[in-house]
Amino acid sequence: MNEMKRGRYQLLNDHGSIIIVHMIIVFSSLAIYFNSISGVHQHFVYMAKSFLQGKLYLVEMPGNWFDAVKYDNHYYWPLGPAPAIVLMPFVAVFEKMGLFFYQNYLQMLLTAAIFYFCFVLAQKFNYSATDSLYLGFAFVFASVYHLSAFIPWSWYFAQTLTVFLTFASIHEYFGRRRYWLIGALLALVFATRFTAGFGIIFFVGAIILEAESNISQKIKNLMALIVPIIIVGVLLLTYNYLRFGDPFNNGYYNVNNHILTDQEQFERKNYGLFQLRNIPTNFYYYFLKSVDPVRLDVFSYGEQTYVLKPPYLNVSYPGVSFFVVAPIFLYIFRARFGEKIVKLALLSVSVTLLALLSYFWPGWTQVGPRYALDFLPYLYLVLLFSFPHFALTKLSKGVIVGSAFFNYFLLMTTILKM
Repeated sequence: MNEMKRGRYQLLNDHGSIIIVHMIIVFSSLAIYFNSISGVHQHFVYMAKSFLQGKLYLVEMPGNWFDAVKYDNHYYWPLGPAPAIVLMPFVAVFEKMGLFFYQNYLQMLLTAAIFYFCFVLAQKFNYSATDSLYLGFAFVFASVYHLSAFIPWSWYFAQTLTVFLTFASIHEYFGRRRYWLIGALLALVFATRFTAGFGIIFFVGAIILEAESNISQKIKNLMALIVPIIIVGVLLLTYNYLRFGDPFNNGYYNVNNHILTDQEQFERKNYGLFQLRNIPTNFYYYFLKSVDPVRLDVFSYGEQTYVLKPPYLNVSYPGVSFFVVAPIFLYIFRARFGEKIVKLALLSVSVTLLALLSYFWPGWTQVGPRYALDFLPYLYLVLLFSFPHFALTKLSKGVIVGSAFFNYFLLMTTILKM
């Protein structure tokens, strides 16, 4: 290994390295603590228990029925089944020992793996070891992912698994490039969060634009990529049909039987599941909404003055914009847009974002727009092409660390309302 390559993998004993290592230790410890004390909303564990008993509905109440669907006197979990399938062997082993397996255990491991993928990808683009640590820390704690790092609830667990699978497929593309494996990973993404599956556009485009492959090889690669997704797609349609008698109904179309809050019911009925007219509203909440002031009450009936009171700022429904919680991604506006990887990544991001913006609501409970995790791994690729000479500046490092602390502060104001 030559000196240059050794330098990329060896942490230097400088001020920047010391800071990021300490930040990783501090925030990882906080994440472990919050995961250890949160035992609610274990829907996928209970769904795994149901699958092990040969049932497609929840055989036990998972603490509450929120977001469940009541149909034919049974309660169903409308989210994709992949997380429950992944949990099945863990749940089965723990049941044999008379123990309960919490999603938290696997969520922490997946988050660690996501950090690893971010670090390794940065290394592949010649970032130093220190800068690679900063970039991994930025994704996990200074972006919309930070909520999943701290809170292991079912909805966030599904998004954690989605991000892990997406990064695993990207890592494989920049490694051995086995398209059958990439296809299998993306099939699981489709079976977890369908909208995140639009990331397949990145890989289809990459295959088509591969200069070193001839037509027959490209067709072979496309088939290897798509066949696993087709197989899983057929299984998902069958899964829906067996539950609701309609292959295209995953439960979210059962508006009257879907257990939602009054506000969610109103939004779902009046704005549709996916409608283009939802785009302006969602665009505001995804990219423009900022924090809210905490104002002093001056009268017994709750009238407020302009004077602020601690904690001065908080997060109200449905959260703050993407760039408030992930300001490091503002650097993408100076990315190398001529690069093939950047073009393909932005294309997959754009299609996924269009689907998300047309959805009937931007999500809650959250700090930032957590649905953006469906495309964030691809936007991370764009971020890697956004720094001259593939090196972070002191300013960008400061933005990452400051953002992580600010996100934690906002999360604390949000948790108080949960």
